[in-house]
Amino acid sequence: MYMLNKDGVLINTISYEEDQEKIHRSRESRARKEGEISGLAKGENKAAKKIAKKLLQMNMKIEDISEITSLSEKEILKLKK
Repeated sequence: MYMLNKDGVLINTISYEEDQEKIHRSRESRARKEGEISGLAKGENKAAKKIAKKLLQMNMKIEDISEITSLSEKEILKLKK
């Protein structure tokens, strides 16, 4: 809704309910984006572990696997078991 302020300038005003709805939608959008990012990170980690397992089967050094996959040596050693 638009109205004139005391100086005669046209301003856009919204009700408290409209403001709260905008905040709610913004939070939902942010949560959805965070969920998407989290899902992508999990997928990337899963792919890195799959690659690490294949490299272990090829008897590659753990240090090299860590550098290639960005997994820690500790994570790779767990996969080796």
